[in-house]
Amino acid sequence: MFGIFRKETESYSGRDSYKYVEPLIQKAKALYIISPFIDSYYARFLLSNHTGKKIYLISSSIDPSARKLLAGGRDRFSLFAYMVLIVVLDFAVALLGFYISYVIFGSGIAIAVMAYLLATQKNVKGINMKVPSSFVHAKMYISDSAAIDGSANLTYSGMHRNVEHITVVRSKDDVEKMRKEFFALWNSL
Repeated sequence: MFGIFRKETESYSGRDSYKYVEPLIQKAKALYIISPFIDSYYARFLLSNHTGKKIYLISSSIDPSARKLLAGGRDRFSLFAYMVLIVVLDFAVALLGFYISYVIFGSGIAIAVMAYLLATQKNVKGINMKVPSSFVHAKMYISDSAAIDGSANLTYSGMHRNVEHITVVRSKDDVEKMRKEFFALWNSL
């Protein structure tokens, strides 16, 4: 549907914003997104369509599971905290008089597993994300050749359920203007 626009600017109101936003995401070589809310459904969608792209995201209230997905999976701090907890518990057990060699061996295994998980953690290349401290309410989806501005958040409800209004622009000048607006905000955060 997205590829058949004949006008430089089109407006849409309804529950099918995804019919415009998803093809823009899929076809883009570079993608600039501002959405106050991003859920795990669209985090997975971005991940499945990010190969070979540069993606810049600004989101004020990104869902924690979506943030974890887009940041590369495992939370390094949680893994480190878990490793420290295991070592502390092992030494506490050793202080109670249990077999110290088993405790040290168990701690060594735990440390080795955590170190391996930290070292092999998948980093999502090409996705740059900023979560500003102040709430950003704008919604923009900008690609190389088109841009969408409107009320639809990058959530399943925003794209599939809510009645939203969006404007699609294809004018090279308007797309470039929106990209400059995006980077003005990106650089101010």
